[in-house]
Amino acid sequence: MTFVAKCFCGCGEKVRGGGRRGANKMGHKTNDHNARLRRAHELLASLAAGGDAANDRQRLIARLESLLAIGDHYESFWAHLAHGNFMPSTAAFLEERREWYEWTKQVTVATRVALSEAARAENAGLSGDGPPSRIAALVAAGDQIDGELSQAPVDDFYIAILLSCRRGAYDVLELFCDGIEDPSTEVDNAPVLAFVASLADPEASERALRNVTWTMAARILTLTWPERRETILGIARAALPLSDEEYEDVWRLAAVTAEELQPIADDDPREDEDVKAGRWFTFCCDSLRLAIEAATGVRPTEVEVLALWTAPLWGECVAQGMDTLRAHLDEIDPVNGDTSL
Repeated sequence: MTFVAKCFCGCGEKVRGGGRRGANKMGHKTNDHNARLRRAHELLASLAAGGDAANDRQRLIARLESLLAIGDHYESFWAHLAHGNFMPSTAAFLEERREWYEWTKQVTVATRVALSEAARAENAGLSGDGPPSRIAALVAAGDQIDGELSQAPVDDFYIAILLSCRRGAYDVLELFCDGIEDPSTEVDNAPVLAFVASLADPEASERALRNVTWTMAARILTLTWPERRETILGIARAALPLSDEEYEDVWRLAAVTAEELQPIADDDPREDEDVKAGRWFTFCCDSLRLAIEAATGVRPTEVEVLALWTAPLWGECVAQGMDTLRAHLDEIDPVNGDTSL
């Protein structure tokens, strides 16, 4: 199948041709790296002045700013190539690409150090008005998963889908935590509160983000290819491995999603939309229980996730995460609408 892609710079131009599409892919990755640098910079800049590590933080901020300046150069370089404006000599291109790879490694190290410092400083009471340590943990978890996916032995098309699922999953978790922590809600639900609190821990945050990434994948892959979901989910599993038990949970979510696509029997007195809403609610309850278990190690009962409005809130967050996912998927534009893969 032939693909064209939208230019990473946001100009709206369709990028065609192997060389230009390759440059466009590098541009997308450069944008992602620059976004991580900016998030890390904002986190460090939000820390209150003072403390034993203040000088170290200033040096780290300067390092991030230096890497951002280099990143701006690479955004321009890949944009020129993606637009077909010029092509350097082979030797010059290979040297530039080698230096770009080295820059990406430096970005990975610098952002992880920065996020760790931000989390450490906040836990020590040094944070100002910046985001909580949960954000630092989730961003670091996202970088970890993105790094795994970038090395996955599957086609780039599937990797792009899973990267979009990961981005949607981040939004799901952040939006849900914001809703639970809203003072006006007065949530008194021990499993849910423990879940939200656990996301400040880097390991729990990584497990939760990985779990919700799979929740998003189960849904979007089934909605897109309902008849081929077993094959497609198998390919996704090769890119983002999980245990047999975890895969069974993902398969159940995919099965519930597939049921939403099925019309009700003619002799069923229920309205079709009511049936779909019920299946969607089942998906929300089940996926919330799995996310809580991934982070805390304890799967709550159905009654516990149904308490008050936690499951409906989770459903709203998943729906918004799906919007984020689809926005990122717009970067891939199959010619003639062919999604048969």
